[in-house]
Amino acid sequence: MDPTQFLSERPELTRILVAHGSRSLADYARDHFKPDHGASQQAARTIRQVAQKTLDPSIADILERQLLTCSTIQTADHHQPLFDAVLFQGDALAAWGAFEAGLEILPVLAFAGIPLDNETYPRGFQWKGQRIPCFPNRMRRAVVWGLQRAPMAGSLHRLPKTLQALIVKANLDRAEDYASEISLLNQACWSKAFAPIKGFPAIAYIPAEAAVEGLLRSALHAQSALATMLLTPALCEDAIARFAGIPGAWTTDRTHGTHFFWGRNEQGRRVALWHNKGHLEGAGIRVALDPDTIVEGLSTKKIFPGLLLAFVTLLSHGLSCLGGHRQVEYLPRIRNAWRDHTHGSRNSTRCGSQHARTDGFITGPIFATVGERPASMDDFLECETMCTGLRTTLRSTSLAMASLKALSLTRRKESTTQSTSALDQGSP
Repeated sequence: MDPTQFLSERPELTRILVAHGSRSLADYARDHFKPDHGASQQAARTIRQVAQKTLDPSIADILERQLLTCSTIQTADHHQPLFDAVLFQGDALAAWGAFEAGLEILPVLAFAGIPLDNETYPRGFQWKGQRIPCFPNRMRRAVVWGLQRAPMAGSLHRLPKTLQALIVKANLDRAEDYASEISLLNQACWSKAFAPIKGFPAIAYIPAEAAVEGLLRSALHAQSALATMLLTPALCEDAIARFAGIPGAWTTDRTHGTHFFWGRNEQGRRVALWHNKGHLEGAGIRVALDPDTIVEGLSTKKIFPGLLLAFVTLLSHGLSCLGGHRQVEYLPRIRNAWRDHTHGSRNSTRCGSQHARTDGFITGPIFATVGERPASMDDFLECETMCTGLRTTLRSTSLAMASLKALSLTRRKESTTQSTSALDQGSP
């Protein structure tokens, strides 16, 4: 892929690289974790409550305190075993920024509303280029969110001993579903991969949908801007018009995206829902836009928040979201449309989106390779020098250099096969 063409189509990314391209990755990442306005108390409390359902309670408590003074979260990930190289390196870079800023946790709100056959392979494990599925092929279109626990027993014998040991250590029996298994597994793998670095941040890897749903439940029964957008017919129509065409939202002709929520059918597949006279409808699913019905749909996982609603909710609570090159292009558009939508309303002053940063390009740059491929979690687990050399690598590699490396690796791969850019994988 030609870098000039790539950047010409991405003005926000170009602006970031012009302003920060010469800076080291370590210096650039640290800037995103400086003390700031902090997230809202409600957001910090809700995210802690979600985290403590699966993760160590001490991590959840530290996470809540951290979010009140530093609003930064990582939102580039798909909720999956963290063996995709681009997503892993984005998280590692973000964690290094948090580390140099003196923080103890990397908060990752990963999106679970993706099908198992997504290109980043949430269906199972990637190890040394081999894909090992945890679910049968017939389930490949089911989304991660709401999926039952993975039948890993049938896959364990195919996994390397390092990973088998980590699965045992993660104690996945306490997980209630596949999303919880992923959170536990990633925490165990991360802890071992970065064990050589004393004080390196732990990872709080939780489904973004769980945090957003918790915030929506509170918002729907309050006089919030989110509630009036969803529940007031005229304001709902205004929002549908304002957000149309923004990636992560929907198109005017209703061929792409979904209005606010996705439906989830009996096969666990994602279904687009469209607004019609106070209801959301699609493929046999019909949900009235009233607080009790929405909360019931969320509780039963009949519906879950779409990307647009998720980001509006997070931004409204003052959370600054790190992502990939796609996210830095569409997130400012979402924030601006949300500001326009709420301008002049009595709820506009309660929105924290004016404080939240949307320029966090962190997932996509490649700083570690093994041969001609980007390094991933498996490499860090089996080669300690990958980790011990991280400080030198991140302080000597510029943001521009790492971004160009991602494009270079893609061009090399495209010489033999069709593929998307490594940079294209970063972000929802």
